[in-house]
Amino acid sequence: MGVGASLRRGRKAHSAVKQAQKYVAQGKRWVVDIDLEKFFDQVNHDMLMARVARGL
Repeated sequence: MGVGASLRRGRKAHSAVKQAQKYVAQGKRWVVDIDLEKFFDQVNHDMLMARVARGL
């Protein structure tokens, strides 16, 4: 699974779109956009930390 350019501080949306276009040109079929910041605003932190602790 490849990890592409993401839209981060200091990066422009243009570079993320350009990277997505490269993946499509390579034959990749999916480009996924997620907002992890919003995810962590909504996730149950106690449950998340318990699961992280089990995995360590």
